Amino acid sequence: MHRDESYTISASIVLFKPDMNQLKGVIESFAPAEKRLLYLIDNSPVETDVKAISSSNKYITYYYTGENKGYGAGHNIGINMSIKDGAKYHCVLNPDLAFNPVIINIISEFMDADESIGQVMPKILNEKGELQYLCKLIPTPFDLLFKRFLPSFFSQKYLTAFS
Repeated sequence: MHRDESYTISASIVLFKPDMNQLKGVIESFAPAEKRLLYLIDNSPVETDVKAISSSNKYITYYYTGENKGYGAGHNIGINMSIKDGAKYHCVLNPDLAFNPVIINIISEFMDADESIGQVMPKILNEKGELQYLCKLIPTPFDLLFKRFLPSFFSQKYLTAFS
């Protein structure tokens, strides 16, 4: 199958007082370039040194929110930027990731091969190389009430499936 290289792949990383060494690692992993745009959404209380990192690469956009808007809201800012920039695919990244930059091409080829695929989640390994389970259950209204009104020693073990 011949892959169309003309489209853009973007990614966003939401930051809050980031560890700069970890952040540099994930930026290197994503490898921002002409068809790979990276959005750094900074929710830190004050602007961080991240701005200096982003200014050294024109394919990195730094956006300082001025407040902690939260993880999801931060990624929504990045997703909206990617839509505006015409990206075909968007990756949600954490600042503590490390991966081979080729994996982004493999994932996009996988998605190109089947138009019914709307999203993918790669296999995640921890520092020891062991499988890290990231999928969590969605709490029901009962679960949320249980957490809110019962003492934590009753609900702590039960609710770990949702966090």
